[in-house]
Amino acid sequence: MKICKFLIGFGFLFIGSVAMAESSDNSITYFATFSNLSVDDPSGSTESTSEFSPYNIEWRSKLSKSTRYTAGIHYADFKLNASTTNIGQEVTQLTFSASYQKKFAISRSIHPFLGVGFSYSQLDVIARHKVDNSGFLSTTYPDRTEDIFSVNLSADFEYELNKSLDVGFKLLHRQPLGDGVKDSSFGIAIVYKL
Repeated sequence: MKICKFLIGFGFLFIGSVAMAESSDNSITYFATFSNLSVDDPSGSTESTSEFSPYNIEWRSKLSKSTRYTAGIHYADFKLNASTTNIGQEVTQLTFSASYQKKFAISRSIHPFLGVGFSYSQLDVIARHKVDNSGFLSTTYPDRTEDIFSVNLSADFEYELNKSLDVGFKLLHRQPLGDGVKDSSFGIAIVYKL
């Protein structure tokens, strides 16, 4: 169901981007991320995990030569293992994000866009449980469905291949305001300039 929401959201983002594309000041970016994820669970501690997520799309529009805004859709699906102290769970999260980015010249050839923004996530957590020392189920917790707001910090590095295509990488940290998924990611990006 969540992947269907992701595809529907991407469809609206794509249609909107094509409709708004009047110059090369707009682009669509696809990126796959390697993420360190942890869940702030209201019932107790959880472990963190590292996951690969190929479901990330962003619309980018320049405001000036050195500033732009982004709007994105991100999907994550991962599992945290249970222990005697950590709550195990299966997590799916669909996130809509927006950010403001400014280009900074670090050197002649390195000029990343650094950004700050926010995101809204639909979080579904199921199979919440702990196990005993023998690995058997000891405690269960009810499933959670929540709306989460987070603050995002990002750094995007891009290198032009030709007039319509860039490649690069993205650093992203998403910090929930309350219980939610904390996400620190490194992504490989392909930027299609409209």
